[in-house]
Amino acid sequence: MKIFISIASYQDPLLLETLCSAYTNARHKDNLVFGVCEQADQGIDIQSLKFKNQIKYELLDPVMAKGPCWARERIQKFYANEEYFLQIDSH
Repeated sequence: MKIFISIASYQDPLLLETLCSAYTNARHKDNLVFGVCEQADQGIDIQSLKFKNQIKYELLDPVMAKGPCWARERIQKFYANEEYFLQIDSH
């Protein structure tokens, strides 16, 4: 069963650690699908992660940010009917 993990992030230096921790601690790693809306000046390097194909990622200029609910709404566009939906913060 697939689990969609929604992560709205605003200038959070721990976003990469959050993603890696969720992946590392999962029993069934291939069942994770991450939806990430990062609002930051510089995004994290998704391409460096071995599970990059499981991440749906959007980087937005923080000046354009309209709050966490707006970011979560953007993430919902990545949702592809996974059986479970988990919404967390990135810190």
